[in-house]
Amino acid sequence: MGKLNRIWILFFAAACGVVGYAVDNPSFEGGFDNWTAGRNMSIDGEVFHSGRASAKVVVADPLKDEIYLSRTLPVIGGAGYAASCWIRTENVELAKCRDTSVGAGMIIEWADAGGSYIGWGSSTYNNFGTRDWFQIKSGPLRAPSNAARALITLCLRGKGTAWFDDFSFNKALESVKKESPVDGIVLTNNTPVFAWTMCTGVTNYVLRLSRNRTFPDGGEIVINCGGRLRYQLRRPLAKGRWYWKVTATGMDDNNPWSFAQEAEESSDCLPPLVIDPAARVTDSKQSFSVRISDPSGVMPSVEYAGGKSSAWRDGRDGKSKLVISPPPEGWKRGVTDAEMITCDAAGNIGRFRFYLLNAPKPANTVTMDHNGNYRLNGAPYFPLGIYQVTKPYLREVRDAGFDVVHMYRWEKIAESEPCRDYLNACAEVGLRAFVGFDRGIYTKNGLKDGNQRAIVSRIEALADHSALFCWYLYDEPELLSQFVSPDMMEDYANLIRALDPWHPVVMSTWANANYRRAWDSHWTQSYGRPHDVFTDFGKYRAKLGDSPITLILGAYDDGLSRKLRQKEPIDPCDFWLDAACFRASANIGIANGANGLMWWWFAKEDGSYYSASKSPRAWRDLTTVVREIAALRPLLAEAGEVSRGVCGDPGSEVVWWAKKTSSCTVAFVVNTSDKSAEVNLNLPGIGCRKIALDGYEVRQVGGK
Repeated sequence: MGKLNRIWILFFAAACGVVGYAVDNPSFEGGFDNWTAGRNMSIDGEVFHSGRASAKVVVADPLKDEIYLSRTLPVIGGAGYAASCWIRTENVELAKCRDTSVGAGMIIEWADAGGSYIGWGSSTYNNFGTRDWFQIKSGPLRAPSNAARALITLCLRGKGTAWFDDFSFNKALESVKKESPVDGIVLTNNTPVFAWTMCTGVTNYVLRLSRNRTFPDGGEIVINCGGRLRYQLRRPLAKGRWYWKVTATGMDDNNPWSFAQEAEESSDCLPPLVIDPAARVTDSKQSFSVRISDPSGVMPSVEYAGGKSSAWRDGRDGKSKLVISPPPEGWKRGVTDAEMITCDAAGNIGRFRFYLLNAPKPANTVTMDHNGNYRLNGAPYFPLGIYQVTKPYLREVRDAGFDVVHMYRWEKIAESEPCRDYLNACAEVGLRAFVGFDRGIYTKNGLKDGNQRAIVSRIEALADHSALFCWYLYDEPELLSQFVSPDMMEDYANLIRALDPWHPVVMSTWANANYRRAWDSHWTQSYGRPHDVFTDFGKYRAKLGDSPITLILGAYDDGLSRKLRQKEPIDPCDFWLDAACFRASANIGIANGANGLMWWWFAKEDGSYYSASKSPRAWRDLTTVVREIAALRPLLAEAGEVSRGVCGDPGSEVVWWAKKTSSCTVAFVVNTSDKSAEVNLNLPGIGCRKIALDGYEVRQVGGK
């Protein structure tokens, strides 16, 4: 049966959770109608997955030929989608492209109603060689709340030939699953708690209450709840029957629940609320304070694990806090995980889970100062770190000049004992490690599932360790495969800060400022060549505002990684980054105010990525630069006035930074381009200089 020019693909919601979506010409039976194609693309009537035709893309030179076949589709902001396409390839090879060479694939991105780009949604590629028809799928997608269009791109980023057919794009059928108050219940509480389950990708739930099942306009209470999964109502409801539902952008709730509320509206049914999630003490007899919210203004009583409220004291934030005294036997060592029970004068009782950690202050504390810089035991500190270093290579990495390391293993397991053993090994050689938490991607119950205990148990096991550098809360929480909402992530960060005030919380996102309250320093990724680092940093800084930034630079080779995975011969000398690139990128970070540098990654034993550690030349180049930056630490730490600037033509900018201290004035000038440059600079405290620079050169001017 031939395919129609306009296909309506229909899936029943009960079967797979998506609904029909009209896509004009998804299978190229109508030529390139509704698609944007290059001259090297054609409609093939002899090769197709089904029907009578497919789109054929032939790329001889990816730097000259068109590599993208694209279109747009209307979407509903906040709604979920899924995309797929069938692909056939012939002799597709890695080749230098305008973008990274990734072979044949599909990219989904988002734009607003005016066509302005919003962000990335999904990439499915890395298809090389010769293969008969196979289907690629995007996995679940969620359009940003301000999205109006999906940008669809079928790509061939490499040499060879690819055919595309039977593209589909479907909207998910979703609604928020409510939990409590259950449908039909009778309450004697005019301020109940509402709860629901998480929908992946939703950053703001809306609780709606009405006396009418139809929720007429103007006749409902509307409450924005952010990304959290429960809401404590504080405004009393009148007696009678109420209907409630939870919606989100792109999602409705067509099955509202109801409850009968029998308390008088004037009655005080709201218990005193515990604001703080946890506390830290370093002695079994030490008291701690907790913030309590109660509209009555009368001090409530609080009981916790045998301790009792003893007095009010003023907090630094201008709010009052209730002091909790320890029980006669003192707090136990480790975590006390118990209910904190509050009671007010009206007899309202609240029960809240509260964590108290009794552990000594670590020997090496790491904090952030008001300028967003790290401080080790109170002294300025500029960390130099590298990811994925297993125990056998700790000394090698330390001798190379790094002082901070990491292992992804801790983010994949619930147990903390192996991590403590790793920290012990780090301490033996003088290294520190940044440590993550079980995300629940490889286990059944982690951070993405809302499990706070995954954080508490790890901090209990490791917070006192002298080799701990910081808490690496999460990588890329906006990805749907490991999604955690900004509000939930903020709650996690506040829990960490309460349990461990002596180690900062860091996160890596795609410059997503919605998560800003969940990190003390943003770990910003830029894995390209120096000019890519320069442009990326500017984009990220514009999005992140005044957030401290720790810069993560690349230390692996994409092309050699593909050869490694394909078990093809590799010449280690072909590694794409050399000393000049490493040096320029690192100094671009410093010039832009990065508070530390990390490299992704070491991973000498890994079989998926070809890192600098596998190439003797690249490793020598990288470690040379790391030692150079380490030698700059006294200058970076010394008090002084810092100036920064950019000059040169777009695409070949020169950046500089200068520092005036009590002992000297020194400037560093960095060519972000691989082409030579000559610039005239008026450097503060140094004066006018004409400086000629080779490609990627870093020049020091002034100083001792």
